[in-house]
Amino acid sequence: RDAPTTDPEALLKLLHRTALGTRGAAAGLALINTATGRMQFAGVGNVWVRVLGEQRWRGVSRDGILGERMRNVLVQAVALHPGDLLVMASDGISESRYSSALVRGTPLRAERVARRLLHDAGKTTDDASCVVVRCL
Repeated sequence: RDAPTTDPEALLKLLHRTALGTRGAAAGLALINTATGRMQFAGVGNVWVRVLGEQRWRGVSRDGILGERMRNVLVQAVALHPGDLLVMASDGISESRYSSALVRGTPLRAERVARRLLHDAGKTTDDASCVVVRCL
């Protein structure tokens, strides 16, 4: 919260330095500019991100572990449109396992999509987290 920037690359490097000497972590940052309708994403480790809606988009998270090893950061950008669903999750949620909640134009609220995703694709052998945002 106190970082002097909103640049995804700089933020991931700051998180990496902060996590030195710990078990490490995987992290994905999705920064949404509501004025321009664009999202920037950068990730390190086993996280995934998708946009479902007017266009389908899948972000790429780079290999590594914050606090242990981090190569160069790949910042990606995508336009967001009203009705789009932004879904970001840890590897505790299988990206390849189908969830009926991840359908373009789903009428479900973002909270309900997140709950269904955890239920349908969450792994019983790993911790799981997800963030779901519906663009207005």
